Amino acid sequence: METHKLFYSQRKRRKHYMRFFFLFFVVMLNVSTIGSLVGRLLHHGQVSLTAELFQFAFNLALDLYILPSLLLEADSIEVDDQGINIKVLLWQSQLKFADVQSFQVIKYFTWAILKTRRCFYLINRRDLPNFDELLVILSSRVPFNTEKE
Repeated sequence: METHKLFYSQRKRRKHYMRFFFLFFVVMLNVSTIGSLVGRLLHHGQVSLTAELFQFAFNLALDLYILPSLLLEADSIEVDDQGINIKVLLWQSQLKFADVQSFQVIKYFTWAILKTRRCFYLINRRDLPNFDELLVILSSRVPFNTEKE
């Protein structure tokens, strides 16, 4: 059985490698925070609980702000007769059209959101060329939502 590629788009490789760079620094910030706490506990025996809680709250806020866009933003999207192939930073997913619960395009939001049962994917409307073509193809094959003003 032969499949025909309906749409293919890929972001520039430079942005892909920049995202690895930022992911490395976010992970190292979390590791170094825990290492610093352990070092202070071992050498000084006393730790300021409020300072540590503030540091962990800051790290959590930073992680919640940065990690979804680093891990879930699509690097490339391919749509064929069978479904959608999405490649993100660390893995690749092959989705059937039936697996997609919704495709949302919010007017003043940088990303379009492709939601499945297990995960959601962010599609950057500025970085992927031919986004309008993807919008037409996906709106005819999956549940589509657009937010008005």
